[in-house]
Amino acid sequence: MRDIPHDSSTAYPTTGDVFGYASEQIHRAAAEMWPHVPVFLGKHIPSVTGYVHHLQVGDRPMYAKHSMLGGSLVAILTGAYGTWETVAKRQAAYVDAPDSLLAREAKQLAFLASGGKPQACAVIGLRRGVLFTEPVPGPTLSTLMLTSPAEAGHLLVRAWSELASLRSRNFPGEEIAERSIAGTFRRKFNGLSGETYLGRLGVARLPDETSSEVIALIRPLILRLHRVPLGPTAAEDKVLVYGDLKPEHIVFPDGPDKAPYFIDPGLMRADPSVDAAKLISRTTLSLAASGASAVAAKGIALGIQEFVRTLLGNADRLRRDAMLRRLLVLWCMDTINIMTTYLSAPSAVPLPVQGRRLAEDPLPVLRLVNAASDLLTTRSESTAAWERALDGVSGVGA
Repeated sequence: MRDIPHDSSTAYPTTGDVFGYASEQIHRAAAEMWPHVPVFLGKHIPSVTGYVHHLQVGDRPMYAKHSMLGGSLVAILTGAYGTWETVAKRQAAYVDAPDSLLAREAKQLAFLASGGKPQACAVIGLRRGVLFTEPVPGPTLSTLMLTSPAEAGHLLVRAWSELASLRSRNFPGEEIAERSIAGTFRRKFNGLSGETYLGRLGVARLPDETSSEVIALIRPLILRLHRVPLGPTAAEDKVLVYGDLKPEHIVFPDGPDKAPYFIDPGLMRADPSVDAAKLISRTTLSLAASGASAVAAKGIALGIQEFVRTLLGNADRLRRDAMLRRLLVLWCMDTINIMTTYLSAPSAVPLPVQGRRLAEDPLPVLRLVNAASDLLTTRSESTAAWERALDGVSGVGA
């Protein structure tokens, strides 16, 4: 296994640079907001998108989130935003911008709170580019499905139903378009920069032979997904979607039969399949990383099938085929987006448990996506591709 060498001539940001800066900003922001209250920085929560910490201000627990230029930590640390000197200079101006990522997220959480449903975590404050939010204790949708896989369909539909009122609302603030599945896919895998990005997948975390196999599998997969059209979304079909609808962002503090709370929104106007695809993609990744039994995997696959039947409703055959095709393409894109982020992370970056496990054993998930997407380039009905994808979900159990 080899690591990506740190070349001092490029002066790419290091974890010491980025994490040290973020920690300092959290301390300063908290001290300015609560000058006479003791502040204790708790456990760091590994993430590829931002720097997140538990925080205790007096007797009050909260989360503190810091974002560097609105980019992923992996992108920052691999030099996508320039040297550390450049990043630090840009960050000083970025935090004051009204359209910074966390400024938009704070406004979106306030918007969600004003509607009453869906319920969202509360904003405590935003200062120095640090967003402070109230914790929402309780099991996540991921945890509940893995604990009770036979209830996966019910739980997915339950969470989805909470967003019904959101889709009919108008959000007057700025969207978080960075959470777009297709937009992220096209941005990551475009031109020379995309080729360079692909070339370093797995080099920091996998044996050379496995890394080569990963790259050989992903290259044609990406070309295939570029060729499969998503099709235009009519203006009347666009609604307000949650945008970052992951099962770990859905928390059930009062148990699975009560309304959940949602964290980390990425509100935007899009086809609802964007939310559904991300929910299915991340449910599958959570399952693959969990080491759950084959029986549990089968239960969750059946739950996804039940969820999708709810989405399709009484659609006729042509519309059903188009909906399934779009959903599956977005599912594949989202899976590739997050898997390549995990696989390109330098070894010094602490990945979340799920990310670490998937980066160490990526082939089962990549083979699932490869097999499912292969049928999308043929004249086969989307139903056949969909059934192959569900078979793949059933097969990622231990």
